[in-house]
Amino acid sequence: MKKLIILMFVMVFFLSFASAFEFDNKLTYSNNDLKVDFDNSILGLIKTSYIGSIKLESHHDVNYIKRVGAGSRVTMWYESNFVKLYKKGLGTPIFTDERTGEIVEREWRYVYWGDENYESPVVSCKNRLNVNGSIDNKCTNLGTETKTRKAWLPYNSRDIPKGKIKIGIEVNVRVNDYIDGVWEIVGKKIKKHALWEAGLEIGLDSWYKFEEDAGDYQETHFKNTTLTGSPSFKSGHILTDFSANAMTFFSPSQAYTWNHPLTVSCNSPIGIFPSGVSISV
Repeated sequence: MKKLIILMFVMVFFLSFASAFEFDNKLTYSNNDLKVDFDNSILGLIKTSYIGSIKLESHHDVNYIKRVGAGSRVTMWYESNFVKLYKKGLGTPIFTDERTGEIVEREWRYVYWGDENYESPVVSCKNRLNVNGSIDNKCTNLGTETKTRKAWLPYNSRDIPKGKIKIGIEVNVRVNDYIDGVWEIVGKKIKKHALWEAGLEIGLDSWYKFEEDAGDYQETHFKNTTLTGSPSFKSGHILTDFSANAMTFFSPSQAYTWNHPLTVSCNSPIGIFPSGVSISV
């Protein structure tokens, strides 16, 4: 009888000890694989206690390829909801080049969606009557005031806190990247999420790839723009040592205009411009 009690005690101790390891944590996908639930288990067979969940919010489905610009970008994020603090629950993500299948290195860091304080200018404006009878508006800068806004902030921890929090990864994205990012959470790789690719045109209203020397406007992407006077394509007009193509203007009747009050006069080839510019000659 004493041996049986000792054996039962050893078994209970072993099973409790085994369920504390991460190797037998169990994950379950749901909601079209956008949500993952984590459970403690015994050897991956019997669930013992609920750990929490994550939900992919950066992608509307797991097959979506997110388009991002080059540079430091938050490429993907999850909302986690854990029942209690999980120490060191965030592992190191793995980045795979989808074109070659090779694992690649990128600079990255964890960030979270939180409240950021910033200084906003305080301006006082009032109408002023001039001696000629006209009225204009006079503004005075009174300094700044502290305001709060939502922003991605550095998350300097590998712990997953209790309750809801939105955690992302900020990656130093390179031009032409096509990356699959796999997170490791509570010791399990989340393999069904998620892709992103980079492009220089992200965030631009209009762009032209400089790939033609005549003819129509293939490879051009114009948004809220107007082309007048049939500007022409010419080769080798960007730099003397750069044999690319460009659009050129040779008369005042030729113009390329963004629908925006700002106007910049130019008689040079045009390339990639930020939003809010209009070009004419």
